[in-house]
Amino acid sequence: MGEWQDIGSAPRDGTRFDIWIPSDDGGYRVTDVHFNARGALTHDGIRAKDLARWPTHWMPLPAPPIINSVEG
Repeated sequence: MGEWQDIGSAPRDGTRFDIWIPSDDGGYRVTDVHFNARGALTHDGIRAKDLARWPTHWMPLPAPPIINSVEG
């Protein structure tokens, strides 16, 4: 998995990634976000105004698990 990177280097091409949003309690991670065609940070399950605190860092999504099919 990747490491946290400055938000300024986040992909703007629709690629999904995780972000870190600082808060008074330390901060929190929001997973599976992307920049839309208008350049706004977007998450399918979170309203845009709830992402109003600008993130400081981003990280690529982890690779999906490899699932071995078992015949039996």
